[in-house]
Amino acid sequence: GILGFGGGSSLDVAKLVAFLCGDTEQRLEELWGVDMCRGSRLPLVQIPTTAGTGSEVTPISIITTGEGQKKGVVSSVLLPDVAICDGDLTLSVPAHVTAYTGIDAMVHCTEAYTSAIKKNPLSDVLAKEG
Repeated sequence: GILGFGGGSSLDVAKLVAFLCGDTEQRLEELWGVDMCRGSRLPLVQIPTTAGTGSEVTPISIITTGEGQKKGVVSSVLLPDVAICDGDLTLSVPAHVTAYTGIDAMVHCTEAYTSAIKKNPLSDVLAKEG
């Protein structure tokens, strides 16, 4: 299996590694977009060391290519099997990273609460609680 450890970018890479090393013959270039993954992935455990992205519990992977372009893969096959969230892991993160990821978390909550798409009572409660 694959263990993702770190911030959102590291966790997103782990998702794609788990898929590309799993039961598929696809190449990364074929995965960009929504529901393009065909096959299965290796078991995946995610351990975030920053707050904010939520990557440890989403079926989305955003990658910065070698050309500096951000591209995304969205597929239910990328949803991790387990997320281990230990707040103590965030204590060694520099203050500016904690601030940036805190703002990121707030933006995700605001988006969930104000979105007209896939809005539901549970997302409202979770967004209000942060």
